[in-house]
Amino acid sequence: MSKTIVGFVAFAALTVTPALAADMAVKAPAAPTAPVINWTGFYLGAGYGYGLWDADTQTLTRTQSAGGRGWLGLVTGGYDYQFNDRIVVGVQADFDFGDIKGAVEDPGPFWVATTRETMAGSVGARAGWLLTPAILTYVNGGWSEARFAGGTLIDETNLNGISGTSSGFVTPSTTRSGYFVGGGVETAVSPGWFWRNEYRFASYSSANLPETNPTTGATTGTVIRFRPDTQTITSALVYKFNSGSAPAYTASQPVGASRANWSGAYVGAGGGFGMWDADSSLTSPAIPGCACGGPSQTDAGKGPLGVVTAGYDYQFSAFNMNLVAGPFADFDFGSIKGTLDDAQTFTTANTRDTDAWAAGVRGGWLVTPAILSYFNGGWSEAHFAGGSMVGAAGPNGAATPSVNLGGWFLGGGVETMLSSNWSWRNEYRYASYHGTTLVETGASGGDTLSFHPYVQTFTTQLVYKF
Repeated sequence: MSKTIVGFVAFAALTVTPALAADMAVKAPAAPTAPVINWTGFYLGAGYGYGLWDADTQTLTRTQSAGGRGWLGLVTGGYDYQFNDRIVVGVQADFDFGDIKGAVEDPGPFWVATTRETMAGSVGARAGWLLTPAILTYVNGGWSEARFAGGTLIDETNLNGISGTSSGFVTPSTTRSGYFVGGGVETAVSPGWFWRNEYRFASYSSANLPETNPTTGATTGTVIRFRPDTQTITSALVYKFNSGSAPAYTASQPVGASRANWSGAYVGAGGGFGMWDADSSLTSPAIPGCACGGPSQTDAGKGPLGVVTAGYDYQFSAFNMNLVAGPFADFDFGSIKGTLDDAQTFTTANTRDTDAWAAGVRGGWLVTPAILSYFNGGWSEAHFAGGSMVGAAGPNGAATPSVNLGGWFLGGGVETMLSSNWSWRNEYRYASYHGTTLVETGASGGDTLSFHPYVQTFTTQLVYKF
């Protein structure tokens, strides 16, 4: 659970931000104004999203990190109650379905099975703060259960030079339960209709997956221990069946700090949580003519990170456009830790995404003078550390090299002014890096691993604007 603390702090920031902004001294409206939006009522919604899962796995004496990634669909329902002109709480349940696809491995005989998170359900509660009558920022949490499909174990080391043949054994499907924490922003878009965008982290209990022949019932005697975590970003359209009347808006509780001009240079710092997922496959001279490339392995990692940023924004106020755009650069550092596996020699090396820099542009819309919703994108380069290979008897003298990989990123977030100079920024980002070939040194005798990583992060930052 310690791995999720940084991410949960980021979720909490979504409610701290508007609370601080509301305390800023600003000019009160001439008279109390009744909000046009009523958040009390039952709702139903549907949407889509993208997710990664990372699973700590263990076979015999080896601990590995397996992973998966893919798209998902979402249906949701619940009930909200608006206590006053600021606070909304409620209960919710949702169900997602899709194909978050990855792999689990038995490195003893070098077998790999494709597996998928096919569905998940959750029940929980959420609590939020109204930035404006039409914009709710919230945190949520509760219980979740996910289904992971079984798969056929593929033998990738056939001595006749043909890889990707079935071993005749399968791993079973499994349903795991656990907890989730998350946060997001919901915006009223028309009478009864709302647009919700949410980040969520879920951690599930471990399972023991026996390897079984489905025809004879025979087992290999090997059990793969499997403990997954998932990280998703979703967008949903929600319809609310309103009931009752909305609380009156009071002059003593302003919407937020009013900043007339977002133009200027800025610097910032903060922290977050991330996952990486990498397609990899082995080529080994120990197996003549075999590229060992049946279904790719899917290595993965997860962990906390810190971030520093700098940039310049320009507010296009002409024609009341309320647009903000500008260039930026940032640098993150941390320990998004996972493993690389050479199953031919039954060895595993720890590796980490230790740091990354990015340069790009962002563009956003001022939903109020104090709140900016934005998207960004550009170029990024990440450093993955090398590691020493460890076999069943301990370190074997082999090692993987460190590597710097470039690629593109896309992201988005919300930034809220706390004062005339300080703001709080919360951001999701997805990066795709170029693939490379890692040549093992030492005892592996020239084994090579292809390595193609993807990284997903959620960060929260305090920003100072000049």
